[in-house]
Amino acid sequence: MKKSIFKDLFSEIFKTGVLIKTSVRYPRLNKKLKPEDIGLQSTEQILKQMSLGHRKLCDQKHLAPFGLAESRVNALIRNNTFPFMGVFNFMPNTKLETATVALDSIKNGLYLPAKEEFISHYSDIFNESVSMWWDMAWDLDVDPDVLVARISEEYPSVAQLEAQFKFIVHTFQFALSEKVVEQLDDTNVAALARNEAIDSEYKMVQGEISTFFGECMQAIRKEVSTCCNGVLKQMGSGKTEGVHQSSINKVKNMIDHVKTMDWTNNTELQSELDAFKTQFLDTKAKDYRKNTDALKDFQTGMKAFTKNITAIVDKDNEELIDKFTQSGHRKIRILNAE
Repeated sequence: MKKSIFKDLFSEIFKTGVLIKTSVRYPRLNKKLKPEDIGLQSTEQILKQMSLGHRKLCDQKHLAPFGLAESRVNALIRNNTFPFMGVFNFMPNTKLETATVALDSIKNGLYLPAKEEFISHYSDIFNESVSMWWDMAWDLDVDPDVLVARISEEYPSVAQLEAQFKFIVHTFQFALSEKVVEQLDDTNVAALARNEAIDSEYKMVQGEISTFFGECMQAIRKEVSTCCNGVLKQMGSGKTEGVHQSSINKVKNMIDHVKTMDWTNNTELQSELDAFKTQFLDTKAKDYRKNTDALKDFQTGMKAFTKNITAIVDKDNEELIDKFTQSGHRKIRILNAE
């Protein structure tokens, strides 16, 4: 990638989407029990005979809603973003509004009501847990007073508990440091090389962008391949008597999703998606089942479609970047040394 267009390319990427960071936090209420916690000496022989490990401090039914909220947020982010620089997630603008609504729904419809319920019944949960640990002490044949006292110390106060609940959603842009921007604006390219730290940052981000483009395309390839191969396998099993409408709808939905996730506006990819959808997916499943030749064409076409998508996204990252910089309104201005 030429340094002269690097700064513009970087800014253009973040016109097509944002970085998003989410975190669903809640008190896990677990403790790694040690022999001394139950009134035993932590000797090597005892450790060989007993493996206490992490134990839940309360019945997990009380924490289940928070785990569910966390898994739904993770699934939403996983299905609507691409990893960026190994730390963040890049969400295309086309998915942002829908994702924001979904995240608000999880927060207000599941997480916050569960939090209110948990805090309002916290004393009951504590008493229930103490009773549970008291019974466990008798089962372990240890002093219940010692065990319950140790366990009770692990429970946060109500004030501490409140601070452990956080539903975080941050969206932000990523920018080069001012020093790198200044040097990239400098027509004397040698000035950049004179500062080793700046040059290192430039090379690091340059490499990450190239990797980022490739990973985005590979994610699209995987989605297309998984969907199409699954439908072909189902059709080849002989259990579906041809093809079902649900399978055609599944491929349609996959194509619509891929188009929204193609934040690079890859015209070659978009054309391939549109062509396959128009040629094969406007026909009803019942019509395919009535026409053996059309059904065979559909299967052959889907195999070719999968192969073509693979060929498009497997192209060199530099070529993908070059197409992005020259596509439509996102054409990048090459800086001249004037």
